[in-house]
Amino acid sequence: MRKIHGKRNQVFLFLCLYLVLSTEILSLFQCLNRIGVLTAWGIALILVSAYLYRTTHFHFSLKTKVLSLLKAGQALSLSERIVFFVLLVYVVLLGVAALIRPPFNFDSMTYHLAKCAYWIQNESVAPYAVMNDRQLVFAPFAEYAMTHLMLLTDSDVLVNFVQFAAYLLSGFLVYSICRFWDLPKQLSMLGSGIFWLIPMAILQSGTTQNDLVCTFFVLSAVYFGLKLTRKYGFTDLLAFSIAVACGMLTKGTFYFFVAPFLVWFGVKYLHSYRQGIFLIVCVPVLTVTLINAPFWSRNIVLYGHPLSGGKTFLTEYPDFVVERNRQKTLSFGNMVSVFSKNMYLHAQLPSSLSVADPLPFVLTLHRWIGVKTDDPAINPFGAQYYPVMIHEDVSGNIVSFYLLLLSMLLFFFVQSRKKVALYMTCLWTGYFLYAALTTYQPWATRLDLPFFALSVPIIVYVWQNCRFIKGKGAAGLLLLLLVLAFPYERAVVQPIFSMSSREAGYFLRAPQLYPVYRGIVREVHRLGINHLGLAMHEDAWEYPLFVMLKDTPGLEIRAVRIQPYYAKLAVRHPFTYQAVLTNDPMFLKQMAPLLADFIDLGEGFYFLIFQQPQNQYYKE
Repeated sequence: MRKIHGKRNQVFLFLCLYLVLSTEILSLFQCLNRIGVLTAWGIALILVSAYLYRTTHFHFSLKTKVLSLLKAGQALSLSERIVFFVLLVYVVLLGVAALIRPPFNFDSMTYHLAKCAYWIQNESVAPYAVMNDRQLVFAPFAEYAMTHLMLLTDSDVLVNFVQFAAYLLSGFLVYSICRFWDLPKQLSMLGSGIFWLIPMAILQSGTTQNDLVCTFFVLSAVYFGLKLTRKYGFTDLLAFSIAVACGMLTKGTFYFFVAPFLVWFGVKYLHSYRQGIFLIVCVPVLTVTLINAPFWSRNIVLYGHPLSGGKTFLTEYPDFVVERNRQKTLSFGNMVSVFSKNMYLHAQLPSSLSVADPLPFVLTLHRWIGVKTDDPAINPFGAQYYPVMIHEDVSGNIVSFYLLLLSMLLFFFVQSRKKVALYMTCLWTGYFLYAALTTYQPWATRLDLPFFALSVPIIVYVWQNCRFIKGKGAAGLLLLLLVLAFPYERAVVQPIFSMSSREAGYFLRAPQLYPVYRGIVREVHRLGINHLGLAMHEDAWEYPLFVMLKDTPGLEIRAVRIQPYYAKLAVRHPFTYQAVLTNDPMFLKQMAPLLADFIDLGEGFYFLIFQQPQNQYYKE
């Protein structure tokens, strides 16, 4: 059974490799369109079907599967069956919500899905003139997958399933890591349940963010890396390499959480596979280069650095804004400050307050280490603290935090600690590395998701091996987690019933903008506009424009007020536009002599209609 799970994980990672390569090849020939994507995945379907047919492990029998599930269920007690059934209901409801809910997360509207819409319009992932540089500089793997789904379905109805798939698969990977340590199946299933009930995992399972995708690649890299420490297998090595490469192409936090494990695995491989070390080094290096080179090369041409963007030197804005970190000294005190405040976000109960007060312990700790809690070098985004709400951006993982804290205390009573000591060392080293090299951010809770996912096997291992527990009460623990996770589950499912239409659902996070965007659509159709320029602030909601104006014949939308360093992109892509949407009164004043008319749409938005078509780009 473990071998079958491993094979399936490998196949999924190979498909991730195919996704990246097909995207880059189609973009190279400006064929990133529905026909190109359908052709690419038609070829993939033929190849995968042939592989599955020729591999005995994949011969599918519905009767065999049903009997296998029934046999696994018979090994569970009645209480365990009931609890796992409730967990299944939770997961299925999240899948239904991911299908029915439109994407409405703030980051999705401003850059995650906005850049997908621009790629589809341009039929390429090549750089384009933007108002929001996060559309270009951020690692794009999750958006590659979303773009393919949008092209295949001619809609965005499946885009939430990128994160939901990562949510499901990450739970299976937690199970696989637990089984790697020879934990019983029931407790390994408990591990999957604990992950699936992490508050941030629940909340992000129906969004188009990328923290769950990053978590999936972190767990994949660790799982296949662990397998290679016991036995060499080329397909495991290739799967490990793809996981590392795709993780790097997904999010900057991947580097921090995986780096210590890579050091551990590297030393172990060097000791165990001295004769084959050349292959073990070359395969990951070549895979990482193959997958990331196109993205890096675009950034080098545009910014002069593979991971840089805009006026600031970035690795993953706003997560690691080095320009704002220049005053931060790499010191023990600063690391402890960031670490303690990040952990504090997870330790507090959800609140609807607009201001969150720090725990006295956090204040006392800062006095001990001689660091100010409001030091701008450590708090570059202004707010010292942020209320932890039930929200996909800022929700804490309070239950997971205290489970991990309890497991750390009980770890010293575990009889076979050495088996997982290196794993736990790498887990905490990765987080301290993250705290040392980054500043405090009020939305750090979502960035910590890979850390809490990696901690779940430790929690299960301690639960199984601690002399005080010895694996008892697994069903009770999972039932408690189900009860505590209910508010988060409700927060994901409830929007299905609160939105009046799918179109209105895009604005659940900013309902005041819906009438404004309806007004934009009305004016575009009334005036027969099909070339619309944008001159808005950086965090403007661009994606809903593409959705609501999708049926406009010959529609083309481009930013016409851009940051200076994108001027060379504007020269490469000339654009003649008839009207401009702006939310900047100063731009309205600047354009006044050229206007035939302008319409105040409300909420600070203006629709500018020019006397003659314009083709000029404006710099901020």
